[in-house]
Amino acid sequence: MDACRFSRNDRPRKWWIWTFRHTMKQQFSPFFANARRFRGFSVCSHRSAHLFRRIASGAVLLGMLMIVSMSCADYARQYHAPLAAGTFRSRALLSVEQRRAFTTFFLDALCEKHKGNAERACSLLDSALVINPNASEALYEQAQILLEIMQTADSLLIKKGEEQLLKAHQLEPANPFFRKKLADRFVETGKYARAARLYEIITAEQPKSEDLALLMRLHELSRNYTAALAALDRLETIEGRNEATALQRFSILRDMGNKSRAFDSMRLFCESHPDDLRLRVLLGDLYLQDDYRGLALAIYDDVTETSPDNPYVPLSMLQYYRMTDSTALFHRQLSQVLSHPKITADQKFKVMQRFVAEALQGELDKLAVYEHFREALSQPQTNPYLGELAAFYVDAAKLPKDSLEMPARAILRDNPDNVQARLIVLRYELERRRYGALAELCREGRRLHPEQQVFGYYEGVALYNSEEPQAAIDVLQETAKSITEESDRELASELYGLLGDVCHENKREEEAFAAYEQALKYNPDNVGCLNNYAYFLSLKQRQLQKALKMSERVVKLEPQNPIYLDTHAWVLFQLKRYRQAQIYIEQTIKYLEAKGELSSSDAGMFHHAGDIHFKNGQHQVAVEFWRKALRLTEDPKQKTIIKRKIRNKKL
Repeated sequence: MDACRFSRNDRPRKWWIWTFRHTMKQQFSPFFANARRFRGFSVCSHRSAHLFRRIASGAVLLGMLMIVSMSCADYARQYHAPLAAGTFRSRALLSVEQRRAFTTFFLDALCEKHKGNAERACSLLDSALVINPNASEALYEQAQILLEIMQTADSLLIKKGEEQLLKAHQLEPANPFFRKKLADRFVETGKYARAARLYEIITAEQPKSEDLALLMRLHELSRNYTAALAALDRLETIEGRNEATALQRFSILRDMGNKSRAFDSMRLFCESHPDDLRLRVLLGDLYLQDDYRGLALAIYDDVTETSPDNPYVPLSMLQYYRMTDSTALFHRQLSQVLSHPKITADQKFKVMQRFVAEALQGELDKLAVYEHFREALSQPQTNPYLGELAAFYVDAAKLPKDSLEMPARAILRDNPDNVQARLIVLRYELERRRYGALAELCREGRRLHPEQQVFGYYEGVALYNSEEPQAAIDVLQETAKSITEESDRELASELYGLLGDVCHENKREEEAFAAYEQALKYNPDNVGCLNNYAYFLSLKQRQLQKALKMSERVVKLEPQNPIYLDTHAWVLFQLKRYRQAQIYIEQTIKYLEAKGELSSSDAGMFHHAGDIHFKNGQHQVAVEFWRKALRLTEDPKQKTIIKRKIRNKKL
């Protein structure tokens, strides 16, 4: 069928109705002519002949219409005209019922997609494409689902998605969404040349800086450097020439193998900004990068003569001394960098981060780098991460644990507001269990930094371990008032969990349970809080189903912790599910004995094991567990209870 017989928006019937009428005129004209000759025969009178001709034409036309209407749907499905016209022509060939069915499947698929039912949406789109295989909108949506929403690892589905997306673009090449999505897919799959061709069209229609930058990068990856330079020229017409585009031009020219032209372009750019010393140092860095050390050093010396206290040359000289293997000069230069007032804290951090990596790889002396940390931390710091980096380095380099204590204390003495130094000292006091010094350290930290809940938390820890429960409760409650939605949620959960523990130990059970609820609000997976809350509820035989859910959660998170297994076993015991309780208490004893030496804190678990085995009818085994608990416990009250059970052989 010739596509030029009817316009894109015309229904197909216009051309075939004309064909049928023309055919019938050719076929039946002789018959009607002969009929007119027999004027004496009354049936073939002029009027009757005309009427007969109309009836015959209508009958034949009706028959042909029925035949064509039945075959029209098959034609639409089997139509393989040029793809650029296929989406409109195939749609025009559908019947009204087929269009309605297609629309129903397509809209239902969109609804399922927005509900998150990707597989169902994909199936509905398959049904829509059976009706109209050249529906670009359905092809595009199915490609979206297969490639982005489902994120399947099935190579066949990925291939299908890519084919659908490509076909959708071929059907509607002017659609900017299809084109952009296909181009991005080519980028993801490493087909940079094909992506570049599409981005050429995209940027021709609507030149945007980000698209031109990507086009330039795509041409670079495709090693089409001439096209990359052309894209860069177009980008500079929008943004103007700046440091980023100048460096990009330098990189492209150097990749082309034209180093002299690359350096000339960078030199001209620097000359256009004669007052910017940083750009001159940057040019020196580029020379140094390509091993033109003499040219680089000449630029560095010239900049230093112009501005002796500039912060750029000291950083560049670090790399120069590293390349020339001048170890003594390198360490002297690093000391100058760390003490330079115009070099920012972030720059110093990045410098130390780099040399920490080199020291850990054995390229620099570990103790020498540590001494540089001491120098840096001996001065007030605005970047708290330098102290964290130093702590990491001490651990990673396996230096003595007290290596950071001295510089941290010196910083804290000179600058009490330094949060990082206070946290480092706090860690050492906590490890040594010097709770009095820890409480004082945190009390001062709370005064200077009331927004830092970490000091309130550790002061509570210190007071709790110093057997000052009421003071601990007061500090923790006061700190909890400063918690906001922006606060660290894990720290907030730990703080409320500790508050719950201290309140429960002081017989303030309702306050304890309320604190536990708050702790789980901030972190539902706080295993310590979940365990304690579940165990204390089981002791009171309150909300046992809730306690069971919490203990199940804890065991799932830490399945080999004997304390958590014991809690779960005891909750099951309180629910009279003795068989299940025995399974978990046996795991508890297994992991408990595997750790080696037992302590008095383990007595309660052996006590529970005796009770659970007794309820399961294993009386002799229960007595043996009670005897182990009696040997371990130091609590006089517990000793009395266990002795009575052993003597009477019953709970």
